[in-house]
Amino acid sequence: MWSVGIVLYAALSGTLPYDEKDVHRAEEIVNNKILMYSHQRWRDITDEAKDFIANKLLVIQPNTRIRSTVILKMIIIYTSFFS
Repeated sequence: MWSVGIVLYAALSGTLPYDEKDVHRAEEIVNNKILMYSHQRWRDITDEAKDFIANKLLVIQPNTRIRSTVILKMIIIYTSFFS
């Protein structure tokens, strides 16, 4: 799910969330939610999208990230509700 978060971040912003080779520095950047989403490019992105990336996908501890099965259930519920 980490990779999904990176791809989604890049798709929405046109940049990567970090380009650090140092894992500890990358963790610091990802944990600083205000810095990650303060750039002008994020002004038109919904808070829900930013929250999903920041608090569900780009979570340092793998065991606390959202699971793919949960995302699939969310998609099924969403599509059945709006179709």
